[in-house]
Amino acid sequence: MRSSLPILVAPFKYRDRKPIKVRAPAQSQAAALLTIIQTDNAPILFVACAVFGSSIGNLITLPPLIIHREFDAAAFTKVMGLSGAVTGITSAFGPALVGLVHSLNGDYIVALGLCITLELVAAMIVLFGGQKHDISTSVQEL
Repeated sequence: MRSSLPILVAPFKYRDRKPIKVRAPAQSQAAALLTIIQTDNAPILFVACAVFGSSIGNLITLPPLIIHREFDAAAFTKVMGLSGAVTGITSAFGPALVGLVHSLNGDYIVALGLCITLELVAAMIVLFGGQKHDISTSVQEL
């Protein structure tokens, strides 16, 4: 049995961890939002909010990791700055979008459902999108 242990463990030890790093926080946040939609019980709402908040840090650290992996070192600072600007601008519209959907429907069920959908779509884009490419020439033009 001892000699077969490395063969059994190797696929888990050396495989790419990107799917786990993306899927786990996105799924936990989606589940937390779904729980918030479905319950009025205060203790359950507190736990769901804690679960949602506990995975924010993982999602905040993903862009630098993805940029580091997908772009060369010379382009990292420019791409990271652009990513920060785009993230800031799009994050500013999040509350307005949720408020608009709430105003149009009269409750937060559809608005939080939209948040769940957007989160899962973003996770799918990160998991299945993108190829490593050299953009140093296009970044220099910025």
